[in-house]
Amino acid sequence: MPPAPPDYRRPRPERDPRRPTSAGAYSGPGHEGDGVGRHQHLLTRRRTAISCVDPGPGAGSATGVVGPANRAGTWHPRRMSDILRVVTYNVLTIAEADGPARHRIMRRVFPGLGADIVALQEVTRGADSDQVAELLGSEFTVVDLPGGSSAGAGECLATRLPVAAVHALDVPVSGEGPQAVRATAVAVEVLAPQPIGSVLVVHHRGTFELPFEHARERQAVATARFVEELAADRDELPVVLLGDLNAATDAASVRFLTGKQSLDGFSVRYEDAWAAVHGDRPGHTFSPRNPLVRAGQLPSERGRRIDHVLVRSGAYGPALEVADCRMLFTDPVDGVWLSDHFGLLADLRRPEHRPGHWAEDVTG
Repeated sequence: MPPAPPDYRRPRPERDPRRPTSAGAYSGPGHEGDGVGRHQHLLTRRRTAISCVDPGPGAGSATGVVGPANRAGTWHPRRMSDILRVVTYNVLTIAEADGPARHRIMRRVFPGLGADIVALQEVTRGADSDQVAELLGSEFTVVDLPGGSSAGAGECLATRLPVAAVHALDVPVSGEGPQAVRATAVAVEVLAPQPIGSVLVVHHRGTFELPFEHARERQAVATARFVEELAADRDELPVVLLGDLNAATDAASVRFLTGKQSLDGFSVRYEDAWAAVHGDRPGHTFSPRNPLVRAGQLPSERGRRIDHVLVRSGAYGPALEVADCRMLFTDPVDGVWLSDHFGLLADLRRPEHRPGHWAEDVTG
């Protein structure tokens, strides 16, 4: 019998240098033997909630899913039940820029996002404290990406939905020794209510060093191949890839993921959620307009959209369409900038017209 797969949901321990590369389906209390993970009770939390969401400069009105805040502080609540809401946010490590004060405010505003899936970067998880649990609460199952800093900071994928399977990628792609770069990602299959159903959600990490686009290219290819293996023979399975990719839209790694170029004789195509709603608007998620960017380690930053939500496309288009996409926390909250990144929220749904099929009514 093969050894049991690693459980990346536990608080971050000291990492095994062998770095296992995959984890299969798992089961837990209440779901013994059915391939569904622990803590997967049915969630009844009210999902019409205040959302600290900004559409970005020049964005138009909402599409009936999330509305922008008006100056009186009133919000248009989310009310659709056929929407999968995903969020990616780099919270900036708690050790920097008065992290405890930023964390306290995040704890207050995060529940209002009403997210089903949350990809977080630079969060601290350990035996003594768990920043993710404090931000999201006990109803979320948390899956850590392999790796992380010696201080316990790293990336994770969290979901309030039942989990059917967890898979992890951790392979070397560039360099050796201390300079080695690895491709790391986690893929979690969640069970959303119908009409959405099963969705494979992938949190991908791109290395941050500005000159290392060659490594980001290899990381993107490794994750894309990883996804294609997991989704093989499951044409109807939607795939959502998100995270802080540390690459702007004109970078080869992102161009590869969005189907604008091939790499290593291989190509894929993912729908860019921001571009699907906002077209060519820049949507910079790492911007010198944010004083934490100007005060941080990249003082010459000119502004880039490096945080992404992408939806995998089949031969005729993606299995989920983008109903809305907005930036988060683009202004200070109670006078405090929450991170040096702006977050990104996307609402996804099954399209009324199924890709690869003619509409029933073609007279219009």
